Amino acid sequence: MDVSVADLVATPATYDGHVVAVRDGWLLGGPAGCTELACPSTMPCCNSCFADEYFADAMSASSGVALRDSAGATYSCTGDECMPYSSCTQPVDRRYRVIGDFVAAMGGYIEVRSIWMIP
Repeated sequence: MDVSVADLVATPATYDGHVVAVRDGWLLGGPAGCTELACPSTMPCCNSCFADEYFADAMSASSGVALRDSAGATYSCTGDECMPYSSCTQPVDRRYRVIGDFVAAMGGYIEVRSIWMIP
């Protein structure tokens, strides 16, 4: 079933339990949460950071749906306060095609079967 992220967000119950295909979306990094250590001047980026990734229709979107792998792990990023998105499940700020099972619970997420970066 071809859908947009906006469709999934607007009427999640309609797609719950169905295989969905989003042919063109953006994988973005959510707000990063970082530890709050007092970093010495010799190590200005000493804090560890973590952020969930989310899938949206546009690069400017502030929300979307989460992506999870078949084991239930949420796509996410780690890094430091200078580069909080240095290590991600999939590179952020890129366009993708995603096929997976949609689950409406917990704000809605796609359990990814296939994901391709769009050049």
